[in-house]
Amino acid sequence: MTKDHSKVFLFLDDEKQPIAELETPIVFNFDTTKLTDGEHILKIVSRSVTGREGWRNINFNVKNGQTIRVEGISEHDMVDRWEERRG
Repeated sequence: MTKDHSKVFLFLDDEKQPIAELETPIVFNFDTTKLTDGEHILKIVSRSVTGREGWRNINFNVKNGQTIRVEGISEHDMVDRWEERRG
């Protein structure tokens, strides 16, 4: 990868200040444990040395909390009768 000295700015949600300012080419690690659970937007803005800009928004969900596993019933299931099973 060659450097062209373009800048990349990373913004989270509606923040006006970037969470990172990097030079291309970039690879970055994103620690979601510092975010609240729920919906977020990562906005990536690239600015060339001549001032041209491109951007992309990535919508994502964070779920850092405990995993809950449920068996035997799913969302929107119809439950119409309880049967006690004896074995």
